[in-house]
Amino acid sequence: MAPPPSAKGSAIATREASTFNDADRFFLRAAAVNRMAGAEVAQLGGQKRADAAVAQFSERMTKDHAALGERLAAIARDAGVSAPAALDKERAAMLDELRSASGPDFDRRFWTYQLAEHQKAAQLLSYEIGSGLNPALKGLASEVLPTVMQHLRQIQTYAAAVGTGSQ
Repeated sequence: MAPPPSAKGSAIATREASTFNDADRFFLRAAAVNRMAGAEVAQLGGQKRADAAVAQFSERMTKDHAALGERLAAIARDAGVSAPAALDKERAAMLDELRSASGPDFDRRFWTYQLAEHQKAAQLLSYEIGSGLNPALKGLASEVLPTVMQHLRQIQTYAAAVGTGSQ
């Protein structure tokens, strides 16, 4: 006799959750915070920038972060892993700095933020690829890392052009 649908669903959720290790959970939570912060920064980039490149990059980040967020949310939901509801203190402080800036000052801060965040994202993805257990997350990280590296190269070019001094 087959288990009732609710029992079958909980068995699948239990099996999915058991294929998650600490690296996977860390990755999901960190990626959720990165996505939330990235969405807010992209919105600000469309509003406060002086350089059209900031607006163009912000538009791309909005699309990329939305698509990635949906995929991460589905994996987390299937595994019963909850995402943080708020930004961490570091990103909240950086967002406050960005909100208070405008024009060329905003652009410099924007590229500095993007540079640091994409470097962290590349490290986070590499960590998941090497240390994660969940095949869906590892596959997603492997798929996304080349795009993040491409973004990072673009950001380095833009950051150098506006004189952020950090590469």
